[in-house]
Amino acid sequence: MTFGSGAMTNSFAEFAKAKILLVIGSNMTEAHPVASTYAKDAVLAGGHLIVVDPRRTPLVDFAERHLQIKVGSDIAFLNGVMNVLIHENLYDQKFVEESCEGFAELKKKVMEYPPERAAEISGVGVEEIRWLVRKLASIKPAMLIYTLGMTEHTCGKNNVISCANLQMLLGNMGVECGGVNPLRGQNNVQGACDMGALPVVFPGDQSVTDEKIRARFEAVWGVKNLPSKPGLTIPQMIDALPEGKIRGFYVFGENLANTEPDIKHIEHCLESAEFIVCNDIFPTETTRFADVIFPAAAWCEDEGTFTSSERRVNRVRRVSEPPGLVWMAFHFREGCANWLTNPVFDPDTKTAEYKACAVQIQKLQ
Repeated sequence: MTFGSGAMTNSFAEFAKAKILLVIGSNMTEAHPVASTYAKDAVLAGGHLIVVDPRRTPLVDFAERHLQIKVGSDIAFLNGVMNVLIHENLYDQKFVEESCEGFAELKKKVMEYPPERAAEISGVGVEEIRWLVRKLASIKPAMLIYTLGMTEHTCGKNNVISCANLQMLLGNMGVECGGVNPLRGQNNVQGACDMGALPVVFPGDQSVTDEKIRARFEAVWGVKNLPSKPGLTIPQMIDALPEGKIRGFYVFGENLANTEPDIKHIEHCLESAEFIVCNDIFPTETTRFADVIFPAAAWCEDEGTFTSSERRVNRVRRVSEPPGLVWMAFHFREGCANWLTNPVFDPDTKTAEYKACAVQIQKLQ
């Protein structure tokens, strides 16, 4: 049982009206301070707040209870919660029967995690698990909120699936002040995903494996033979560098050599690349490996749109012009794509620099 894509099912404004908030793996007050004010407003209005996190984050000061799980034990903990829900018939049977599939498979798996086993793995006591279940079952609907504390694990995908399964069991989907609500890690992650910056979808979360969807995009874009198989993820691309399966990287606004978990491994992989372009606003650990470094426009020098976690599209206008040879991100990518297919260009200083980069990229294909 799971659903949808990585986006909030509900809005920030609903946080303040929620009867109960379950915040798991999210340091909201530091990472999403505006969103956290709505959660605090809910508490001040009489709502319940439960924080599940290995650390005592500032949000705990507003919480009714802090369930301090061990790092990496999220799935076992949530399986234990679902075990009690099913075992004691506290789940929303009507919603599950009418709106869900795969319940038998889910039940079989979570029955392997009685609260005693879940407590041993997660460090959260048996009675605390039972307390949480009864609280969630008695107050409807509940909003579930998570952040990178859930996703930045080797099992991050399964963590998210477990959150979705829990909310479906409780029948908290498709209602105001309910749902599963991921707070995205950066200000335009949602927008990038919506525009198709993922290896498995075209813009609008349209699957690359669907023949009808491919035909539609080929017709609109005026191209043929769009890829029919999912592309590589970032870890897969990194691992492919030493093998020569991937020969070059264009890195825009990403500090791979600092954010990947195995620094030694990522440095080895970056050193193996034939050609690396970095586009950033300042030198980073990753630019040390770059053959070409282009200056990027900062947020106040750029124009376009940001899409927030709640999928609200915000128009962004520049405050000042980008200095020197700086181009806005869209103009660089557009220019590079044009030069890859059209060798005619205006040989002024800026375009000559970028065209030379495009020529080098073309050699790697």
